[in-house]
Amino acid sequence: MSAVGIRSWLRGFGLDAKRRLPQSVSEPGRRAIEVVHEIIDRIDDLLLEFAGSERMELIDELYYGLGAVMCGLAHERMLLEGVREKRGAPAFYEEMRRELGNGLGILDHGRYYGGEEVVYHPYDGTMEEFEKLISICRKLGLTFTVNGASEYFPGHSFRIVIRKRNT
Repeated sequence: MSAVGIRSWLRGFGLDAKRRLPQSVSEPGRRAIEVVHEIIDRIDDLLLEFAGSERMELIDELYYGLGAVMCGLAHERMLLEGVREKRGAPAFYEEMRRELGNGLGILDHGRYYGGEEVVYHPYDGTMEEFEKLISICRKLGLTFTVNGASEYFPGHSFRIVIRKRNT
């Protein structure tokens, strides 16, 4: 059983040690950081209690449970920031759908935002699917970005944002 807990892996996030917070950190920020440190400490304690397959079961349950919490927080943040799904697809949407024919697996869990872009949150994608998307976007004067900031199910899905290309 490893005595190394998760805190040692969190250096890149500045969470590898508890530090005194500067006065500039707001009360909500302070409380949030306290909760994060409590979670880290509790997980570290649990990791010391279990070994082997039990430890793996613990990690699996924490991974999916905390992923669900992150998903809920992402949805709440979207609402608070005023980023809401708008009625009506972007002008290019119908033409893009016609070009796709039977669809494309990477265009999963789609939403429209502000009438200017369509956002998809797929779980995975193949090179062939991305090649087809690139071809259609070039043909229709569109562009897209791909990143890991999916609010659909963080840690399990990624995000594709398609919009008109700026000319």
